[in-house]
Amino acid sequence: MHIVFCANDEYVDEVLTCVSYISKTQKNYHLYILGDNLTKDNIDRLKGNNISVTQFKDHKDMGDWWRPNFLKLYIPQYFPELDKAIYLDTDTITLRRLDRLWNIDITDYYAGCVKNIITPKACMAKHYCEFDIPENTDIANLGVMVINCKSWRKHRITSRLIQFTVDVITKLDHSYAPNVLLARIQKEEFSFNSLLIGKWLELEERWNVVPVSKINKPYIIHTWHDPSSIYK
Repeated sequence: MHIVFCANDEYVDEVLTCVSYISKTQKNYHLYILGDNLTKDNIDRLKGNNISVTQFKDHKDMGDWWRPNFLKLYIPQYFPELDKAIYLDTDTITLRRLDRLWNIDITDYYAGCVKNIITPKACMAKHYCEFDIPENTDIANLGVMVINCKSWRKHRITSRLIQFTVDVITKLDHSYAPNVLLARIQKEEFSFNSLLIGKWLELEERWNVVPVSKINKPYIIHTWHDPSSIYK
């Protein structure tokens, strides 16, 4: 089982907290992190917890629109040895073994994700409507993903998603609250949900339970960087 995080120095402590929870429930797994300008001290801390560290090196190719949240889209590219990976946001808490999540068959999909419970359909988010994304399109939350790395690489999904983002920003209609719209487009979920319609498998909500969810007995809690939500 391969579990991947993405982080800069600000979120290293959160990664180590996530790892401490995983270690309580899980055996036979490998941990990786795709780092964004991590310092040597933090790299040493991560390696000391048996986390393989790879630094992101493509900043020179990015424009002003770049945000670290796009790192997760590069996982298949930066870890070519992986055919499949579980990605976890740094603000997640794992409460049960991940074997069931790992064993979900995503052969025919690029990834498995939980639907966004706040805006589950494109028609509920104006920035999707602005760019003619079909109203009934399901919207995924990318805080927890099972990634089909082999298929992702084969079909060049990373470059397609990044190019889509660049193209949309270039064509941005400034008539609609441009700063708000730009901020929403600068999230990796916008390109993923706009391009990969029908190409991701919807997972049970228990695998990515956010603070506003009403799900009992979650498998993974997505705290939104609010540790108190663990107890809600």
